[in-house]
Amino acid sequence: MSSSNPTGSGGRFPLARTLLAVAIFAGLIAVVSGFVSRNSDTPTDRTYPQLSQDMNLQTELELLPENTSWREHANLPENTRSEAPEWLAFLPWGAPEWLAFLPWGAIGQLVFWGIIGLLIIGMISIVIILVRNVGTGRFARDEIRQPRKTASEPLPTIHRRETQPLTLSQILEMTDLEEAIGELQRSALAAAAFITGVTFKRSVTAREALRKLPSDWQYRPVVAGVIREAEQVRFAGRTMDRPQLEMLVESIRPMLKQAGGAG
Repeated sequence: MSSSNPTGSGGRFPLARTLLAVAIFAGLIAVVSGFVSRNSDTPTDRTYPQLSQDMNLQTELELLPENTSWREHANLPENTRSEAPEWLAFLPWGAPEWLAFLPWGAIGQLVFWGIIGLLIIGMISIVIILVRNVGTGRFARDEIRQPRKTASEPLPTIHRRETQPLTLSQILEMTDLEEAIGELQRSALAAAAFITGVTFKRSVTAREALRKLPSDWQYRPVVAGVIREAEQVRFAGRTMDRPQLEMLVESIRPMLKQAGGAG
């Protein structure tokens, strides 16, 4: 059996490293954006009186009598709230009124952009997690449907008690050539065990079973050839065509006749 690495090929914690990199990147963006917005006022050659006039500021001091409302004196409506900073005007819905109560100094701007950065990190993290989970689930389902085979995989087909090995005619009628070469290997080893009297354990592999056969047995090279071809097809991804299968079937036919199961 083979185990899949759920964290991928990037190490033990690739997702954590990805999220950390995104957090650092978003934090840098927040800091830079905060300082840029703080110093976004463009230099000008206009004088202070000109700027004051454009901004409707009072440049000359005027002393008002006690208990006089300066708002009434200036014909301004009563308003105890300050306005939200102008650099929030980029919001499509405008600056919310509750933002006017916040201290909009350098620290306030950094906090604001930090919150924006955290929201961005959260959205990116959700997308990454969803993409990775969907991909991992798909590959896991594929692996369950098609388990990966390894060269050390035991050969349960030798000891499949519930069914007898297929005859050569049945093997030749199979359309799945990969399964056919596996059944041919099973039939060859079953016949070899019957003729030589060698007993194979349930967990034995085809290669181990071959080593238990007598080295001077006349059909040992034939069995070795079938096992070699089966390993190439099942484990190395080699393509098996029908003429090759027929040639292997004919090579073990005399051995199966001797064992009484040529079919």
